[in-house]
Amino acid sequence: MYLTKPHHNGIAQNGNNKDIAFNHTYTLDGVNSMNPEPKVAVLNHTDKSFVSNIEHGDNLTITATVNSGGFAKLRDVNTGAHYSTSTYIGQESKKVMVFHFDFEPTNHCSEKKNTCFYEPINIGPDITKQKLHISWDGWTDELAGIFRYNWKIHHLRADARGNLTEVSPMEPFHSKAMVKEEYKPFTYTPPGPGIYSIILDVADKANNSRFARQFVLYDPVSNITTDETFKLYVSRAERETHYNWQSNVQNQMLIGPSLSVS
Repeated sequence: MYLTKPHHNGIAQNGNNKDIAFNHTYTLDGVNSMNPEPKVAVLNHTDKSFVSNIEHGDNLTITATVNSGGFAKLRDVNTGAHYSTSTYIGQESKKVMVFHFDFEPTNHCSEKKNTCFYEPINIGPDITKQKLHISWDGWTDELAGIFRYNWKIHHLRADARGNLTEVSPMEPFHSKAMVKEEYKPFTYTPPGPGIYSIILDVADKANNSRFARQFVLYDPVSNITTDETFKLYVSRAERETHYNWQSNVQNQMLIGPSLSVS
């Protein structure tokens, strides 16, 4: 088993960009050709000397090597007397497991200094009566790579203090998950008017998540109407003219230019 760490100053001694921080071989004591394990061989070991901190970008490689083998006691076919013991080593088998450690979440190009042409979330106008066209782009993860996108849509409600909030954050009004290979923009039509919270969860293959959120006011039913009994009029106009004519442009404090008619 060995632990490698990223090398930040060029090429490491092992010829690549990794430094070996820990390297040790563990053996299964008591098992050999003269004392083979007839069943499944199990190695349980606690290494108290493992003092290296596992950090972002580290790789832990575990190689299990197993050799088959045993022994044969040779006897004289005539007398049955044992006269020799022969050991043998059979085939060797290896299994390599590599654990990659990634502790950093995904990032969006808008967080970097270079030019970014994408929004973390794009749902169109934030006030609309049309269905929502939901898309996203510009997300990357350099180490593990992006694994999935998960959408959650909440219908915001007023709490006891009158603040709009997500009533049940763990129970979204609508959710949609897709792996990176199935990425495809989609449309969603809310069931009724209101303010909706659109949350995008971007997770890498190490299950580190990054969230982005946008609000939208969806109102497909409201219309502006007028009421003949409550007309819109200029209150400073002359009442005798049914508020159609203005004879004075001064305010109640008589401030402003006077109006004279000749």
